[in-house]
Amino acid sequence: MKPTTLTALALTLLMFLMVLLAAFVFVFQGQVSLRRSLTEEKQTVDAIKQEQAALELNHSALQEDATRMFYERATAASENVVLTEQLANTDEQLATLEAESTLLSQSRDEVEEERDFYKLSGPLVKIIEPQSLTGVNLGEELAIVIIASDVVGVEAITISINNQLLDTPPIISDQVVTLEQKWIPESAGQKRITVRAVNKDNVTSRQSAEVIVLVRTPTPQSTPTARATDTATPEPSPTP
Repeated sequence: MKPTTLTALALTLLMFLMVLLAAFVFVFQGQVSLRRSLTEEKQTVDAIKQEQAALELNHSALQEDATRMFYERATAASENVVLTEQLANTDEQLATLEAESTLLSQSRDEVEEERDFYKLSGPLVKIIEPQSLTGVNLGEELAIVIIASDVVGVEAITISINNQLLDTPPIISDQVVTLEQKWIPESAGQKRITVRAVNKDNVTSRQSAEVIVLVRTPTPQSTPTARATDTATPEPSPTP
């Protein structure tokens, strides 16, 4: 093998490793961002719970004030007008606090729904190779390279060609998993490769990864045929 061929092969392998590393970094950054978002959401939920507890205490205190003012109004008729105004103000404050409490409850429910959405959204999956619209000859081996990630942990990866599952080897469960699957197309035409992943909670990827591969029939090479050449017929020499 020539040195240039070895150099090209080494550069190809290096580029492939760089692509895998970039994909790993991309997925890892996504996981870090997701964890940070979940942490911030948890902190927000805790803060909302504390605010709601404070509002409930204020609500109870205001109710106690309203009760006390009611008895004061019964025992002091001269202060009836003042107490009535105070009760009206208290009712308005209670209505405001109840409205704020309702909004906080709605916000808490939205935060919990969003947290459940991230938890149940399933693993993220991406097809590194091949690229979409890649061409391959019929009967030629094609490497399918996949990377999947999940906070809970990726448990399995499924690959299907035009909705027909391939036999994939078992994987070692981890938060980030890379899989390379060999595939030899048995018929020509457009093939859709679909990949999904399943995490340890048996939650399947909500969004699958797909690419289109164009399987072509190789054109047979024509065999050159020998052409007949004209041979000149010698003229008979005159008889002496």
